[in-house]
Amino acid sequence: SDHYLMGGRSVSPNFLFAWPNAHVAIMEPDKLAQTIIQERSSKDGTDVDLKKLSIKLQRESSTIFGATRILNDGIILPQETRKVNIFIISNDRKY
Repeated sequence: SDHYLMGGRSVSPNFLFAWPNAHVAIMEPDKLAQTIIQERSSKDGTDVDLKKLSIKLQRESSTIFGATRILNDGIILPQETRKVNIFIISNDRKY
């Protein structure tokens, strides 16, 4: 599967909001867990629990996890997206 940068702090947005069901990660958490385990086991033979790592990555890629660490500017409901965008754009122009 392909992975695309759809946004994030690395592209310097003025604002960064997320929907409640969004996940923010470099790749799907389960695939990332498998990749990490393959890398670690080939380097030093470390045995890592795939299920525990996958659960940790799922949790840490959630919108709520990001919001609690101020990695985004807030969580908005999908049906409120247009209203929030209009508000942000109209207020952003004032600066």
